[in-house]
Amino acid sequence: MKGFDKIIRAALVNMQVLMCMLLLSCFMPCAVADTGYYVTKKEIERIFQGDNVDAIIQVTNDVKMMIYKREALEFLRDVWEINKSKYPDLSWDVITKDIVRINIADILIQSNRNREISIDTYDFKSYAMKQIENNDEDVVLIAILALSNIDDAASVKKIYEMTSASSPAISRVAIIALAKMCHQAAEQALNNIERNSQDKEYLEVIQDTRQKYYSVKRLYCSYQNQ
Repeated sequence: MKGFDKIIRAALVNMQVLMCMLLLSCFMPCAVADTGYYVTKKEIERIFQGDNVDAIIQVTNDVKMMIYKREALEFLRDVWEINKSKYPDLSWDVITKDIVRINIADILIQSNRNREISIDTYDFKSYAMKQIENNDEDVVLIAILALSNIDDAASVKKIYEMTSASSPAISRVAIIALAKMCHQAAEQALNNIERNSQDKEYLEVIQDTRQKYYSVKRLYCSYQNQ
């Protein structure tokens, strides 16, 4: 699926970058990979003035992998709030499309969770919940990841429902989302799936996913509980 691998890499790299920052702040050694991503606010604004949806989504994902992103996040918050008076030259007919808007919601929710920006997540959660029912599979995938960063019981329940989706991509992303969530209900949901699944290959996917996220998640969730 177009952009699927990059979506997943962005979700994991964002967690890894935050963990390295935490370790460095405690004077602990950490091998920080050079993500190679930095985009200025001016460049982001230029891209948002165009009508290339792929380019807009691409630069939004680039922002996710930046270490310093405050100016970019403030711009994206204005875009989320549809601040046309501040940015009259943006392509509002394009950036209010569901696929663009859910990507913006996802990064703002994630950045709020990482304490890079402070927002009230209520409207974002409501929007992501609604987009779970979208007919566009790409929108659904991002909505699942966005809800995983809300990380509450209601989000776990909704994502758990998506693990039985007929689409393999949606089911797979739902498993990944649960595996990286800190809420206790997410662990219980995965345990329940493992107990009740008769599909050996599916069980291996769940177990491999849980193992992949375990180390990063352990430190990340400890940070979240501070």
